[in-house]
Amino acid sequence: MPLVAPKSPLRAPRTVKRIDKLAMPQANTLVLDCNCWLDLLVFADPSVAALEKLLEGNQADAISCLSMRDELIRVLNRPSISKRCNPLAVMLNYDRLARLHPDPPSQRLQIACADPDDQMFLDLALTAKAPYLISKDRQLLGLAKTCSTRFGLHILSQSSVRFQWLCERWVAEGESEIHRPRLAPLGEATEHD
Repeated sequence: MPLVAPKSPLRAPRTVKRIDKLAMPQANTLVLDCNCWLDLLVFADPSVAALEKLLEGNQADAISCLSMRDELIRVLNRPSISKRCNPLAVMLNYDRLARLHPDPPSQRLQIACADPDDQMFLDLALTAKAPYLISKDRQLLGLAKTCSTRFGLHILSQSSVRFQWLCERWVAEGESEIHRPRLAPLGEATEHD
């Protein structure tokens, strides 16, 4: 049975958190496009093996929004994809690994992607001030220089040497200051107490 975005029992994932425009993102905050998520969760592409290790170990923060989640559900419903995976299991993994934000306002007036379907990735990255957008899409990759110069947003291919180097660096740094802080169980003191 295919997943249907509007009526899916997965429609209510982890709590959607409000984007705090004043909060600075962590150095390893990423927006992943739909193809990157497919390579990660369905195709086990070797170019995202280090990324998978980072996400599983909470060493990278993959942010997403409900529109991006719905897009992944639509793609998983395609017969060519759904025959290769269990869409429900894929979405459960997605919900476990992605941190959802509300759908961001359009940033088309600042910068527009030639493919309107890919605009949501730019919108979220710019609104959340994520330093990295990881994509295989030519239209998004074509905006890399402009986004880097104007917004400090680095659009990288998941197979690029630079992205692979970043993943290796983050893995090697282990529990350094760039990692998402782990929450202490209730009643336990933290370093900051």
